[in-house]
Amino acid sequence: MKPGRAVAIAAALTAASCATEPPRRPAPPAPVILAPAPEPAMSARAYVSASASFDLFVIRAAQIAAVRARDPGVRAQARAELADHRGLSAQMSFAGRRLDLLPPAAMVTGDARDLALLEASTDFDAAYKKQLIAKHYHQLRISRDVAARSSSPTLRPVARNAAAVIARHLDRLGAL
Repeated sequence: MKPGRAVAIAAALTAASCATEPPRRPAPPAPVILAPAPEPAMSARAYVSASASFDLFVIRAAQIAAVRARDPGVRAQARAELADHRGLSAQMSFAGRRLDLLPPAAMVTGDARDLALLEASTDFDAAYKKQLIAKHYHQLRISRDVAARSSSPTLRPVARNAAAVIARHLDRLGAL
């Protein structure tokens, strides 16, 4: 092999061994993910109506439980529910008046239907616990949302208090 050629091959091998990685393509831009805008908090009117209906349902269910419940724990829970929801109802009525939103005096259709099912149940204690747990979970979610996001400074503390009472009731109902 010719000396010039050997030097050229050695230089090429040295250059190849020192070469850096091939140039990388630029990373594609991160995809733009458009998250849906959060739903606005429940309106003051809707919250007052939903809360009034819920309280009426719980109060009436507790009155029925005083007569039909066989389990002393269910009767005791019903007495606590009755007292607490009368208080929550009074707070909502006061707040509603401040907002010129009187709470309705009747339950919404779904609550009235559920109360009729409760009244007709053959296993009252089980039906009472099941219905109250479901209703309390629903109202807890609503009350927490209103407490956190409502534009009404009058309703936020009422909803915060309601959420605390409802959470306490759920704990007790779960223990029955």
